[in-house]
Amino acid sequence: AVVSTQSTGKGKSLMKQKVKMESVVSELEDKLQKEEKAHEDLDKQRRKLENLVHTLQDNVNDKENRVLELQNSLDKTMEDVARLTLKSEDDASAGATWTRSCMRCETIY
Repeated sequence: AVVSTQSTGKGKSLMKQKVKMESVVSELEDKLQKEEKAHEDLDKQRRKLENLVHTLQDNVNDKENRVLELQNSLDKTMEDVARLTLKSEDDASAGATWTRSCMRCETIY
């Protein structure tokens, strides 16, 4: 009879330990699920940020290209202005020469 009482006590003790271990396992599983969800959320945020950075980089590249286009256009315009200024000065000089030439012709005739 003494043996069965001891084994019953051990059985209850083992059952308590089993219940306690099952509780610990359940808590750990819950924590693992929460961490996996948090990891998924972080991955989702990372992907969103990567997409945003990619979009912003594309916008920066577009703006840089536009600036280059405008700079090239400005350079061409400045070259055109310089060329036209020279042509205008040459035309004015030629006109003055022609006028002087005409004045000489008038004084001769």
